[in-house]
Parts: sequence; C-alpha cells; structure tokens
Amino acid sequence: MTALLIITLGLALLYGILMLSYLYGWSRLKPFDPATHAYTFSTKVSVIIPARNEEENIPVLLEALQQQSYPANLFEVIVVDDFSTDRTADVVRYFPATNVRLVRMADHLSPEERLNSYKKKAIETAITMATGHLIVTTDADCVMGTKWLEAVVKCYEIHKPKFIAAPVSYHHEDNFFKKLQSLDFMTMQGITGAVAYGIRHHVQWRQPCI
Repeated sequence: MTALLIITLGLALLYGILMLSYLYGWSRLKPFDPATHAYTFSTKVSVIIPARNEEENIPVLLEALQQQSYPANLFEVIVVDDFSTDRTADVVRYFPATNVRLVRMADHLSPEERLNSYKKKAIETAITMATGHLIVTTDADCVMGTKWLEAVVKCYEIHKPKFIAAPVSYHHEDNFFKKLQSLDFMTMQGITGAVAYGIRHHVQWRQPCI
C-alpha cells in the first residue's frame, strides 16, 4: 500500500511539473496580430492538400482558397489525389480556377507500392513540384477564413521563421460528443503552442507565429 501511494504521488508530481512547463511555454509566446502589420506581399506560396476520397469536402476548401485576400497570382494550390476511389480527382481537375492543379499519386506509384498511410509521401511528392518559396499545407476537410494566407505570409515575411504552426478548431459541434472532441482538440492545440516555445528556445528558431 505504501509503495502504491509513493508511485501515485510521484506520478502526480511529474504531471504537475509537466503542466507547469506547458504553462510557462504558453506564457512566453508572443501573440501575432496580422491586422497590425501593413505589408507589401511578394512571396510565392504553394498550398499543398493531400486528399483521399474527399469528393464532398474538397469543393468547399477550394472555394475558400479562391476567396483569399492574398493575390491569386502569388499562390498555387496543389491537390494530391492519394488513390481516391471516388470523384475527388475529377472535382479538382474541373474546378474553375487557373491556380489549382491536380497531382495523382497513381502517376508516380503503383498500387503495389502503396502503404497504409501515404499522406507524408503525398506531401513530399507535391513539394518536388511546387514553385512557391513558402509551402503551406492543409487537410482536404478543412475550411479557412479569407485572410488565412495573408496572415501566414505576414508572419513569414516579418519574422522569417523556420516553421509556422497555426491552430485548427472544429466547427458545427451539434452534439455532446462533438463538443467533447472539440474541447480535447483545443487542449492539444494549447500543448502544441506551449511546446513550440521550448523547441524555439533550444534550436534557436525565431519567434513562432502561434
């Protein structure tokens, strides 16, 4: 019983130290407000989107990207079709925008070469074809506001970071489970932001844009 109590107290102490380290890292982050920075954009951006069976979601995302405040001639959208079995490739191929192009993993790998998760390989393939100086990735089931790219590019051009981490949140939480999932995800986002300070401190990154 005594040994169990000691182990429990030790774990509680370690957990407390971990939480305090997260709190310290979060408190050291400096907020970045894109609205306070006026800037003349000149950075070419490549937005890379790996997609598998996203026929229903990809049109909403592509439309959101076309509504960006960032100049359309300064960014390209590369959708990587990761062996979809639905109409994802056709939706992208016929989307009415000149800065959107489709890359099919089937043109680069045979079905026998597929792995369980090819998201990383899809991004790597798109990077070799990208023409932008800044690579921005997002998932095919995401949607963003009109100033999303503008905010990312401002952070990049002003702070010159090696890596930019941006938050993601759920929306349309219409039941208890979805609200609980959203709360859990917010916790993960907070931990990511807190840890980003420690990484920046140890590897001498510039100010992260969280």
